[in-house]
Amino acid sequence: MVNINDLKQSLLRRLLKRAGYATHDLKPETGSNHLVEVALIAQIRSGMIAPDDYLQPAATRAALDRD
Repeated sequence: MVNINDLKQSLLRRLLKRAGYATHDLKPETGSNHLVEVALIAQIRSGMIAPDDYLQPAATRAALDRD
């Protein structure tokens, strides 16, 4: 019996390794796992904070405001 979580973990490791662990370079590979990789990439991106949406910590903002 195939454990789906083990399969996803294996695919995730290969996907991240191919992208050099840079999440902005994630691209699904063509083949039998293409749709699973597309779903994994979508899950990763949905959980990321986009640079435009990132708020600086209050201490950093205060230090910048003083300068």
